[in-house]
Amino acid sequence: MAQLYDVDLVEGRHITDADLKSASPACVVGMDIVDNLMPGVDPVGREIRWNNFPCTVIGVGKKEGSSLGTSLDNWIILPLTAYRKDFGSQTDSLRITVRAGSAAKIQDSVDEVRQIMRGRRHLSYGSKDDLRLKPAILFFRYGKTSARPFLW
Repeated sequence: MAQLYDVDLVEGRHITDADLKSASPACVVGMDIVDNLMPGVDPVGREIRWNNFPCTVIGVGKKEGSSLGTSLDNWIILPLTAYRKDFGSQTDSLRITVRAGSAAKIQDSVDEVRQIMRGRRHLSYGSKDDLRLKPAILFFRYGKTSARPFLW
């Protein structure tokens, strides 16, 4: 499976194809989760709850610090299949974050994501989008440019 997110791990492993196919309640977490819920304990193999959804920590992301006063370590990644299995089809929105390789690739990335999502939703050519893409403002983090279109 291609790595679908840009997270360096300090412990454990990433989510795999097997996790996706089996809707495994596995999760990769940021260091804030570890520091606040499991200080001084090896988090890999431990169960945590997110929105009352139990998941087993399989990986821990490298500490990134903060940007503009907001922690970059307060996150959780879990297989979308596990989320759907537990929460089903909800009427609220789901945000998907995508990183374009560079600022020059933002529009190409937005166009590619739009094409993929329209195909997944079986929208015919020329029909109106039933999704919203919002390219975020560029920000610089530790010398890296990061551009993230959001989907709702």
